[in-house]
Amino acid sequence: MLEFVSVASHPEYVAPKMLSFLKSHELTDKIQVAQIDPQYADGEKLSETYGVDINQELNCLAFAGKRDGQIRYAAVVVLYGKRVNSGAVLKHAMDATKPSFANLDDVIAMTCMEFGSITPVGLPDDWQVLIDSSVKELDEVIIGGGRVDAKFKTTPQILAQLPHAKFVDQLTK
Repeated sequence: MLEFVSVASHPEYVAPKMLSFLKSHELTDKIQVAQIDPQYADGEKLSETYGVDINQELNCLAFAGKRDGQIRYAAVVVLYGKRVNSGAVLKHAMDATKPSFANLDDVIAMTCMEFGSITPVGLPDDWQVLIDSSVKELDEVIIGGGRVDAKFKTTPQILAQLPHAKFVDQLTK
């Protein structure tokens, strides 16, 4: 079992940029964090090793698209195992053409997060956070913590309060 604690009680579990964001948005008591062994960070391994309900696990995927010559970025939050509907739904939500997975090196450099643990918490100010509407049905969710050795637990309602966040219908197929 994972032992989730408030970020306020264990700030050392959180990457500096995420911690700064959580403090400035008064979320240190609304988002919990747990340390994990990085080799079990993936959904199925996390579920098997730590007894996490796989139906509570979310993936956060970084997408990029263009509008008027500018690159737009979005963190797309979906239930584990679901595929992103990267066609018209994502284009419309991002207000961008041809959205596709963002360049990993760029994402890591821009977000100061580790590969395998991208999170919608603490993203650059110009990023959107697009959350599949099916996530609203859950009481609690587990998502990457910005570091591959950490997971966050919170509610869909808290995720929806993040800057530039919104629920999007039919974001997965």
